[in-house]
Amino acid sequence: MSDIGVLISDLCNLAPIKTWSLIVTLFGDLDGTHLTGKEIRAMLEPLGIKPEAIRVALHRLKKDGWITSEKAGREVTYQLSKPGREATNAVYEDVYSQDGKYPQGWQLLIVGESQEIDETIPIIHVGRHLAITPRDSMRKPKHSMEIEIPMQEIPDWFQQKFLQAETIHLADRLATCVDSFEYLVDNSTTLHKMLVRLLILHHWRKMALRTACWVHVGLLPEGALARCHRSVTNNMNNTDRIKL
Repeated sequence: MSDIGVLISDLCNLAPIKTWSLIVTLFGDLDGTHLTGKEIRAMLEPLGIKPEAIRVALHRLKKDGWITSEKAGREVTYQLSKPGREATNAVYEDVYSQDGKYPQGWQLLIVGESQEIDETIPIIHVGRHLAITPRDSMRKPKHSMEIEIPMQEIPDWFQQKFLQAETIHLADRLATCVDSFEYLVDNSTTLHKMLVRLLILHHWRKMALRTACWVHVGLLPEGALARCHRSVTNNMNNTDRIKL
């Protein structure tokens, strides 16, 4: 197996991949407006995804309103629906931006027994009356307390209050894969480049859409999540988007 083949295998084995979710990532990064069923199969079958699984995933996405389909001769063409495009555009910056989300930083918020925390803002509960919230971005409850979180040393036990160790480990492994891709990209085929890009973005997207991951990035700028964010956004923005 070639070096790029090993990298693709490693990316496939980083974490379980749901076919329908991978197709959402594919459409989200697509340099174009639609894909035929044949083109989707050409992208996913080399990853070991069976045609039946692809058909089931497309049916689910269509049923859920993510995509629409249109018959074109003997082939079916798929594209994001209007709600699908809107949902994709809404998280574009989360996935691709090189700037960290919530740049104002994070704080601990302590409230009293009878008080409630505004659930309309990004919030991570770490105790019954204790939460991590973005700094200066909320209507704080009366008589609540805000505590600065020191960035120098965040013990593992506190990290695990808001993010599982498995996610931190996954981010570290993904960053290593991205760094490997940087050295292999020039000698890779177009298909291999697209497959690696798709898999990297898919794993990163699942993390980037979680508020807890951005808490980790903000509190630990040299940690695994921050390193992964830098590696993915730096390298993927320098690699051509998927175009079939």
